[in-house]
Amino acid sequence: MPNEQNNHPADQENIDLLLLAERFLQFLKRFGKLFAAALLLGLTAGFLFFKLTPKTYKARLVLHSSLLSNPEQIQIVEGWNQLLKEQDYKTLSAQFNCPKELLTHLKQLKAKEIQQVFTPNNPNGFTVDVFVSDNQVLPALQQAIITGFENNEYAKERLAVKRSGFEQLITKTEAEIAKLDSTKGIIENLLRGNSRSASQLIVDGSSINRQIIEMNEKLLGFKENLKFTKAVQLLKSFSPSKKTAGPGMKTWMAIGALTFLCLAWIAATLFSVNQKLKERKSERRHR
Repeated sequence: MPNEQNNHPADQENIDLLLLAERFLQFLKRFGKLFAAALLLGLTAGFLFFKLTPKTYKARLVLHSSLLSNPEQIQIVEGWNQLLKEQDYKTLSAQFNCPKELLTHLKQLKAKEIQQVFTPNNPNGFTVDVFVSDNQVLPALQQAIITGFENNEYAKERLAVKRSGFEQLITKTEAEIAKLDSTKGIIENLLRGNSRSASQLIVDGSSINRQIIEMNEKLLGFKENLKFTKAVQLLKSFSPSKKTAGPGMKTWMAIGALTFLCLAWIAATLFSVNQKLKERKSERRHR
């Protein structure tokens, strides 16, 4: 008797599970056509939504700045994105120095540091991600973004000061090189005409040659610094991608199928519950 009592709850549980599975299968059979139709409609809706929704494409710039820190540059990009959200194309086109029509293809701007570690000399670059409706605008948009960084008032002032300083250094260095070249020519003429002071002049001549080489190296460095004195340096240009930025066709079809199946399940459940309630009311009346 104790064994029979102990086995009874387990048997009852198995029976309940079998009944539940049986009712579930009956439910599926009863509304099978509804679920099949919902699945077909969901797949079709997802496919149409993918085809009719405007496509956006993502592209990335990799930049570096020696004028402003990465967080400051990122704040500038966030300000541009806010203007874009407000569809203030007039203000943004003035900052970018580009036609308003170009900005209608731009949907979003994002920026982040390549490596989020603060250092005083700011060695790490930052990225600018754009989402556009047409990849053909990327070259013009790239130039517009770089112009936008250069049009920042603070960056303009610092650029002007830096460029002016390098230009002055270049002018002075070129003048010093010209003087050294002139001195070297005089020494060479003296060497040809007076051999008595040759030993002393040879020493002076070699010293001048060394100074000329050093000054030319400095001149090249100043010219290189002037060339790369910009608000941002472009490390990687936009690369057009054929892949859309949003979910793909299969994803949208899956979303559509799940959505319609859920709606069909809710409708079938409500219909089944409502029918059960009607049956119970009918039974009570007959009693």
